[in-house]
Amino acid sequence: MLIGEIYSTIIYCFATFGLFSNLFLIWLILRYTMKEMQVYSKILLQTCFVDIVGICMFVVSQPVKCGKI
Repeated sequence: MLIGEIYSTIIYCFATFGLFSNLFLIWLILRYTMKEMQVYSKILLQTCFVDIVGICMFVVSQPVKCGKI
């Protein structure tokens, strides 16, 4: 049981870090993108959004240990 709690804690810590870093990256892209780089900023924004969705799906779909082993 202790290993499962440690695993969940690590997952939540990394997910929180990943969400905050992606949100910070989105803010940087929207705030500081030069006009000539607008095409590339859209690609980076799509990557950030897909990464956020992936992080959320990974946190939601954590394996649950049932029963005794």
